Order: sequence, then C-alpha cells, then structure tokens
Amino acid sequence: MMLVKAVLIYLLFVGSLALTETDMEAFVARTNIGASTGLRGKIYVTDTGNFWNIVANGVLDHVTGTFPGSFNPNSIEPQSYEPTITKKPSVAAEATCLSLWVTGIAMNGMAFYSPWTCTGLDTAKWELFYRCDGHPNWRGAYHYHRMSSCLIIIEEGMDSPLIGVAFDGFGIYGPNDENRDELTSDDLDECHARYSSSGSYQYHATRDFPYILGCFRGTPYNIGNNLPTWGNCRFGGAGPETDTVA
Repeated sequence: MMLVKAVLIYLLFVGSLALTETDMEAFVARTNIGASTGLRGKIYVTDTGNFWNIVANGVLDHVTGTFPGSFNPNSIEPQSYEPTITKKPSVAAEATCLSLWVTGIAMNGMAFYSPWTCTGLDTAKWELFYRCDGHPNWRGAYHYHRMSSCLIIIEEGMDSPLIGVAFDGFGIYGPNDENRDELTSDDLDECHARYSSSGSYQYHATRDFPYILGCFRGTPYNIGNNLPTWGNCRFGGAGPETDTVA
C-alpha cells in the first residue's frame, strides 16, 4: 500500500511539472505577415508520445525595427527550429549550462537566447534592442534575450501566462506569480525558476538579469543543430568570438 501511494504521489508530482496538451495548443503564430520577410510565422507542435516535436520558421508575427539598419547590419531571415521537448521534465541534481544561442521557443515560434553576449557580457547593457525588444543576429535569426513587450503585457494584479518552453521541457512564464506579485531574480533560483504553489517548477521572465533563463534545471533532449557545442553558465566563461550583433 505504501508503495502504491508513493507511486501515485510521484506521478502527480511529475504531472504537475509537465506542460499540458492545452498549454501546447496555445503555441501559435499570429496571422500577421512579417514586414522584413513577406512571410507568415509558423509553429507546429506534434505529440509523439513521450515528447513534443516543435517545428517553427522563426518569422516574426509582430512589428519590429528596420533591419538591416544603421546600428544592426543583419537582415531577418526564416529559420528552421525543430527541437524535441520532453513531456516529462525532471529537476536534475545539477544544472546544465546554456548555449549562447537558442535556449527555448516562445509561443509565437520565435527563439529565446541566453542573457550573455558572445564575450560573456549582459546583452541588455551591451547590445541594442528595438521595438518588441529583439533583434536579428548574423545568421538572420530574430530572437529575444529578454522579456519582449510584444510577447507579453505585464498587467498589475494579474498572474502571468505561459510565454514559451525551455529546451529541458519546463514552461517559461511572465513575471507575475500566482499571487499576482511581480517577481525579480531575487525570488528565483540560479536558473531563474521557482516552484509554484501547485508544485510546478517553472521559469519566469523578469525585468532584471538574467531576464529569461540562467541555466537549464532539467536536461535538454534532442535540440537538433541549432546550438553550438560550447555553452555558458551563469558567472561562467564565455564562448568563442562571433560577429557582433548590435
């Protein structure tokens, strides 16, 4: 009997950590045509049993600045994101370092990047952002290093919704918790996450560094060829030099 109870408790706990089918159905791109590409953003989620397979083309579904521009020579180009996300994420004993590139997918199919520049500096202080708080890199990939004002509107007195999923399977939410209080990084762990009152482990985007993720608390599965082989942990060393993204 005790074993049965233990198994049920475990299943309830694991279930509380995972994103639901309803959560994943909300991953859609709005019907806006990207001004920079003339294309429509697309994101598809397929349930394969133990995993969610996500396919997104990285085309904007909201306004942005003009690219290339005087402070950013990069154009916005369609991408090919095809991460495989576990449906049963678990909190690992040790955190996993982030890549400097894609760390998760927003609900509109755009990429979340780490909070660091290629030399290990705070992107919000050393790079330029435009309308909607994003920009393209030298590969043409438009992305967010920090919370986008076009992805979420912070409403005082309201809890924040799901805004994306990290590559380790845990959800990414806006800054307000279930008590409708706005969180800061001081309220979160080193990976920029916390347990909610319902027992769900979840990341939160905040106004302060590291903005979205500080590390992976779970284990990323097959994330394809969208990441370099090097990474960076909070307070860790930087990856190799790349072209400057202004």
